[in-house]
Amino acid sequence: MPSQKLPGLMLTDLVVVLVIVSVLAAAAVPQLVGPPKDSRAALAEYNLATLRSAVEVYRTHNQSRNPPYDGRARSISSLTRRPARADSATSNRQANAYLEAFPKNSFTGIADVVTTDRTGLTVEDISPGGKGGWQYNPTTGQVFLDSNPGFDL
Repeated sequence: MPSQKLPGLMLTDLVVVLVIVSVLAAAAVPQLVGPPKDSRAALAEYNLATLRSAVEVYRTHNQSRNPPYDGRARSISSLTRRPARADSATSNRQANAYLEAFPKNSFTGIADVVTTDRTGLTVEDISPGGKGGWQYNPTTGQVFLDSNPGFDL
């Protein structure tokens, strides 16, 4: 009686399976590690534009005065509170705050604000150890990222 060959895995079948698993793992690992720097940079640009826009709207409603810095709250809290009085543009409706909540720095996850007297496009980090949120110059009204890995806006 001749011996029958049983179907089984050949070496090529095993290699194909390993290649497929490797490709799937290579696609999944970046998703598990964390967001890439580009997405954090895009979110930082969006949040920074939102903050700068809120400062400009505040200036428009307050005779070109910049929002004051609140040292106790480490924030520009006047942007997240309702205006005390309604001007002629908002007299027919309820005046809302300029920001619903203060956004976090997408690189550090921190929303704290520190004051600076620096101006210009390239601003150095103020907070030690890369643990800062935002920088605000109350004289000029400029807002910058604080503690960002080589990304200045």
